[in-house]
Amino acid sequence: MNVRLFIPVLLSVLVWGCSNNEHKAEAFAKKGVQSAQKGNMDEAEDDLDQAIELNPKNAEAYYSRGIVKSRLEDWDGAFADFTQTIALDSSNAGAYFSRGYVKVRKGDSGGAITDYTRAIEIEPKRAEFYGSRGLAKASQGDLDGAIADYNRAIEIYPKGASFFSSRGRAKAGVGDLDGAIADFTRCIELDPKDADAYLSRALARYQNGDPDGAMADCTRAMDLKPVPVDARTAQEHSLLGRLKFDRGDLTGAIAEFDQAIKLTPSDAGLYVDRGIANYVNNCASQAIQDFQQAAELHFTYSDYPRIFTWLAKAEKAGQRPLANQELKDYFLTRGTGTNDWPFQIGRFLPGELSESDFLKAAGSTDPRTDKEQHCEAYFYTGIKLLYDGNVSLAKSYFQQCIATDVKRFYEYRMARIKLKELDAKN
Repeated sequence: MNVRLFIPVLLSVLVWGCSNNEHKAEAFAKKGVQSAQKGNMDEAEDDLDQAIELNPKNAEAYYSRGIVKSRLEDWDGAFADFTQTIALDSSNAGAYFSRGYVKVRKGDSGGAITDYTRAIEIEPKRAEFYGSRGLAKASQGDLDGAIADYNRAIEIYPKGASFFSSRGRAKAGVGDLDGAIADFTRCIELDPKDADAYLSRALARYQNGDPDGAMADCTRAMDLKPVPVDARTAQEHSLLGRLKFDRGDLTGAIAEFDQAIKLTPSDAGLYVDRGIANYVNNCASQAIQDFQQAAELHFTYSDYPRIFTWLAKAEKAGQRPLANQELKDYFLTRGTGTNDWPFQIGRFLPGELSESDFLKAAGSTDPRTDKEQHCEAYFYTGIKLLYDGNVSLAKSYFQQCIATDVKRFYEYRMARIKLKELDAKN
């Protein structure tokens, strides 16, 4: 056979074979995407396997299979497919974005931020890229960075309800409750059936001293997402517990906190909430158990479970010497400075600091700090006077505590209930 004739024929056969495989691969890839769109994920994965086997350099097939594996929660498989997509096509912003999401699910928020940033560099006008990077930043505690990303997402797509909701949570986290409430309100305007937005606004309103608004939002959230009591989230039970507490329904509050603790037994704050309710409900032994559990779980404000334990124990005159000694011992051994505000409370309650010096120590050049520390100082001064039998002067200090208007503090809330009880006795 003439070699010069054979070689062109052979090349044409090889080219035809390659193009035929590519054609088949494209057909399988297309079928796989269609199966995925119909929700047939296992079938979609099989089709995309065939597409990749026929053409291992098909970046889109790897990307589509990565999406399918994500839907199947095969995070390792999805990660591998998105990584291969990027190796074949480094300009694929979607692959970086999707791999970032997988990294979040695998607990690598830092790696996710890197991938989201690369996706943004490739396609800087995709609102969802900024929104997702904001969520990853928030999970790492970078709330200011998260807010900046949500701002950009909203700039690009001002009708994105979820961006307002996410920014609202971040604003609440940095103490901008008015800004948070405004964002949750905008989210609700864009999506009136978003039960979670109502719940988030309820929490922000509660923290901002608007319990009636919080109750209205909480009720609306439960109307939109009606669930049995045992199917509510811990956050819902916790908020309902606080609202019931503020309305004087201590039994109802304790029941809500019981449910919340069942759902998240490692949340120290819930034990403090229930402990306060038990204390005010004259269930001292249960309150002490709750405060001790909060201390063991390392409550954020670690001194206060010990201070609250003193409240529950010292109410009975016979237990006061022991309560005094325990509080003294704690502050002697806690291993931090002796000039902070909780230390002053720890000195005052057992009698190591006079009332006048204690009230003087509550002062601060910062108006907010001054108000908050005086809220606590007036309450603890009043409670000591109450335990000593000086009811009229105790009521005066409870009134001063309430006048500070620091509604989110336990001391403010306890002062209101104590004052109500004392007024009912007279």
